[in-house]
Amino acid sequence: GAWEYPGQEAQRMTSSLLERVKSAGFARADSGDYASESGSSTCPQSFKATRPRKTKDFIGEEKENGERERQQQRGAWEYPRDVDPRLLEDADADTVSEKVAQMIFQYVEEGDAAFPAGSEQGPSEDEFHEANFLRRRRCSRCWPWPRRKAAGPKASKESVFRLIDDLATSLYFCKQVVVLCAIYIDRLLSRTSTKLMTSSNWRSIVVVTLLIASKVWEDVHPWNADFEDCLDEISGIRYQPGALYRLESLFLDRVRWKVFVDGEVYVAYYFSLLSGSLRRIRPGGV
Repeated sequence: GAWEYPGQEAQRMTSSLLERVKSAGFARADSGDYASESGSSTCPQSFKATRPRKTKDFIGEEKENGERERQQQRGAWEYPRDVDPRLLEDADADTVSEKVAQMIFQYVEEGDAAFPAGSEQGPSEDEFHEANFLRRRRCSRCWPWPRRKAAGPKASKESVFRLIDDLATSLYFCKQVVVLCAIYIDRLLSRTSTKLMTSSNWRSIVVVTLLIASKVWEDVHPWNADFEDCLDEISGIRYQPGALYRLESLFLDRVRWKVFVDGEVYVAYYFSLLSGSLRRIRPGGV
């Protein structure tokens, strides 16, 4: 329910809460965005201090506890008769990531084919273009001339899978988060003005859908600062200050905060991914 599109009553409650926060004298960050670990935040520190956080230490403890519980419950757990065990087991997690990567790569191929060489969309034409969010590399020989329409790294099934798998492994994501990522991508492409994934925006879209999927599925999820640090460590992707928050807000605005996924939709996507029969669902499908 926390991710449902807010109605009038929720807006009134939020306004009332903000008034109380301001009257209590809490400071707000100057940038208006999520801050890094060393910076300030848009919400009161007293609020964030009470929220659980999926840090590296937390992930390490979860891995140890999870392995211990699996050994203790081995052979003792019985799946409900009306539930397919594959929905609950993680043995096929790599397969799911591979299938999602294959789906994304097909979308990127279709998107790149729509723009002949030299006619690619630039940052001002593609709101998910990664140049709108990544830190710029300064070049003394190029300044002060404007930047060209630089496309992102050429996508391949291997590069897409590597990004998904590295994030899922480093941040200890279960396969359900990856399946939700696929559903959100289809939802973005089928319900909004963003119709194509290209070499210029695929990493932005994959990153933001994984980020939101983790917040929807997991009780304890990484904060944006943790997500940024992980991206920098595993792939060298470095976002501008507050850019990940802007990317997240842009996505949620475009899908109108509709991130709830019905169980039947999830099951249909999961088994379609495994069978390789998944096709992009048109408006109204997800």
